[in-house]
Amino acid sequence: MTAPDGAMIEQLRAQVVELTQRLNELSPTPGVLRAEHVEIAEPDGTRRLTLSAEARLPDVPGMEGQRTPPAAGLLFFTRDGAECGGLVFGGSQQGVGPRVFGHLSFDRADGDQTLYLNHWDDANGRVDGIAIVDRERTLDNGADSPPEALRAWLGRGQNGSSTLQLCDDQGRPRLILRVDQDGSATAARLDASGAVVKDLLA
Repeated sequence: MTAPDGAMIEQLRAQVVELTQRLNELSPTPGVLRAEHVEIAEPDGTRRLTLSAEARLPDVPGMEGQRTPPAAGLLFFTRDGAECGGLVFGGSQQGVGPRVFGHLSFDRADGDQTLYLNHWDDANGRVDGIAIVDRERTLDNGADSPPEALRAWLGRGQNGSSTLQLCDDQGRPRLILRVDQDGSATAARLDASGAVVKDLLA
């Protein structure tokens, strides 16, 4: 076996130095792993969970570039590799858009989110709440996104009031309980047109 010559040794040493520098760039602090995107997958390679920086958050198939506002976070995937929910967050004190937001959602099979917890804080105020939504299944023929109908909302609005709103299968509010910032309360039953048919506190 021929012993390596000086040039080969120097080349190897340079490669080791370069690799060390790149590893240090990825993890400048000992014991800290730094990455833009991490995937958890099954042994067969099926993606089950991703942890991503804003620039690397995966797109929804067929809805590329439509995640707004930009966010970082976790996405969940079924055993078949379809997205089924996620936890995303973001915001900025600069420019327009939310200063802070967070969103935890769970999707219907072959569809979009039907249960989500939302926090949104922008120049107009803060909204926090949990929502349940009815959705059609996504069509196989590539048609436009199916309609959605809000069925229930419990949360705090930008005006500071806390509200429980229950809706029918068309998304029309039929029962609303509200407490305003000053402590005044209302409870109303509505018809399909949105008119109050009974004041439940009268």
